[in-house]
Amino acid sequence: MTDDVDAYCQLRHSRLPKKSRVKSAPAEYAVSAGISTASQTSTSLRLLELDDRYDKQEYFRSESRDFSPNTFRCPWREIAPSVQNLFKRGWKHPDKAFPDIQRIFAVVLPNHLERPYLAYESRLERSHGDSGVNEKLVFHGTPRYCRLGDGDKIMGLCKKSACGLCAILRQSFSVKQAGTAPDRDFLRFGHGIYTSSASSKADDYTDDHSNSQNRVLLVARAALGKGKVLRRNTENLRSPPSGYASVLGEVGFGLNYDEQVLYRDNAIRSAYVIIYEP
Repeated sequence: MTDDVDAYCQLRHSRLPKKSRVKSAPAEYAVSAGISTASQTSTSLRLLELDDRYDKQEYFRSESRDFSPNTFRCPWREIAPSVQNLFKRGWKHPDKAFPDIQRIFAVVLPNHLERPYLAYESRLERSHGDSGVNEKLVFHGTPRYCRLGDGDKIMGLCKKSACGLCAILRQSFSVKQAGTAPDRDFLRFGHGIYTSSASSKADDYTDDHSNSQNRVLLVARAALGKGKVLRRNTENLRSPPSGYASVLGEVGFGLNYDEQVLYRDNAIRSAYVIIYEP
């Protein structure tokens, strides 16, 4: 038995660089390194290029719900294929045909959302060193009740209370929302924020109600820290076991695909949005 996520997590390749190595990087590298734009006050999305099918455009959302696309040059060509491959490698359900990816957006967070995450990472690093951060890219499925990401013209983030996608993009993840999605009241490892390295597992939680033929998944940056591997249901958890920062649900005893559970809002942030047609 091991408590190290690398013993089973299939995202070893996705470990992100230390923030100290990229703080001085040009702005066009910001999303891949998880850095926000200093002047931003709200979340913005950048449309990444998929197989040369889409123009490189940047979409900024203002509180007035206006989007203005502006042509820009940056090395997204190297980022989009990596996210696509991550999605493909994570599609593991044998009974689900691999879907057609329509678009991938990089999420650029404002400082008031990015800084608490970086502070949490720094806390883990001070306690356990660089390896103690254990940052991974993971998948999270959530309901969508709008058409954000459909078509080349991006809509503003909706304010529907049931739209988990827009709520997460606007305010980030919240432990308080655990178990509130329709028919999702079973929490195997207690009240926490659930993710998986299996994109096809996260797909089960999308519950798209937007009158769209597409579905949406979030790719998140998760600072897992020292994870406690659990194999049996522990539904009463409100925090990770003492001495640990997260719970790592290992396959077996009713769990067919891995889960990572975080119990702090600031331990996870959105990185990419994948639009795909099942």
